[in-house]
Order: sequence, then structure tokens, then C-alpha cells
Amino acid sequence: MKVEGREITVFSGEHKASPLIVLNTVREEGEEVYEITKELSASDFTLLSVQIEDWNSAMTPWKAEAVASWDSGYEGKADEYIESLTQRIIPEVIERYSLYPSFIAIAGYSLGGLFALYSMYKTDIFTRFASVSGSLWYSGFAEYTEKNIPSASPDRIYISLGNKEVKTGNRIMKTIADCTERICNHYSRIGIDTFFEWNEGNHFKDAPLRIAKGIRYLIS
Repeated sequence: MKVEGREITVFSGEHKASPLIVLNTVREEGEEVYEITKELSASDFTLLSVQIEDWNSAMTPWKAEAVASWDSGYEGKADEYIESLTQRIIPEVIERYSLYPSFIAIAGYSLGGLFALYSMYKTDIFTRFASVSGSLWYSGFAEYTEKNIPSASPDRIYISLGNKEVKTGNRIMKTIADCTERICNHYSRIGIDTFFEWNEGNHFKDAPLRIAKGIRYLIS
């Protein structure tokens, strides 16, 4: 289906009251993530996969310069997408499939992981969050998490990182481990159930499996 001009795919669970997990994707990996998660967990859930064409725009909280020669910079239009996602996309899916989810969670990879955590400060519709190899090096984001109060009351947060992601010559991206640790420690200090996991490999290794592991934690 198409909502707000975006391609939406829904992988339905067995029960209408099962948790609804929102996953923003850039490579249409929703089906693979759903199947792997079903292999990893016996818990029922529905997956709402949204294909994001304007990735560097919709997934970023504010404008920032490109950090690599192959990048195009970041437009910082996450607020606009959050409004679209929470006010129109999710309600339409819930109505069309007659869902009444026990909770709604959000997961994302790379900039999608950054977006997942940022959404916690802009809406209370989500109560569980998975930032998988999230781009938490993003300019000013660690400081933002410490200076702002979440709109949601998170039940739990899952954060993971590849153990080779820090091994890069990019001076900004190589701060990823320090920024991630800083954010995890902050969430733990303010009483949020926060789980951190190392994965094997660099940023591009086993993305669907890593996402599935994060979703497994959210629905367990």
C-alpha cells in the first residue's frame, strides 16, 4: 500500500493485539527482517515497514554538513516525517488492518537508528526503541539526549554496534563508540531499561540479522 506517498508493507502477526513494530528501511529489507525475527523469537508481532527514499532528509533531526566525500549532507527533516508517520501512516495501518497493538515500537538501522531515538523526544506513541548500528555520531545528538526530556516513557531501549565500526579513518564517524556509550550511560542514569549489544563486523555486516535481534529484544 501507499500512504503519504511512501511505500508501506505490513507483515501481519497472528493476533490483532500483538505489538506493532515500525521499521524505516532504505533497501526494502522488511520481509527479510520479519522472517529472521520469526526464526529468533516465538513472540508474535506485526511489522510495519516504511520505504524511505529521502533517507538523509527524513531520518535526520537537524541540518548537518556531509561527513564524507561520498555523502550529500543531511537536510534534517525528521520532525516532518515524524508527524506524517504518527498522524497518518500508523493510524491508517491500524484502521485498515483492525489492529489494537499492546504497544508500538520503532526500530532502525544507521540513520534509521538515530531517527528511532530522536522520535522518543517528539512523540509518545512509541514506548520501545531499537537503534541498531545507529548513527549516534551525528553532530550534537549526544548533547541533545542529555539536555532534553523524552516525550515517551520508554519501557526499554535496545542499542547495538558493530565491533569494527570504530575502525574508520573518518574523524566524525570514528567517534561512534564514544557517543554510543555516552548515550547508553545517560539513559541508564535516568532510569530507562537500556540494553547494549556488540555485533561482529563493520557497519555493513548482517544488517537484517542485527535489526531482527533488536526487534526480538523489544518484543520479548
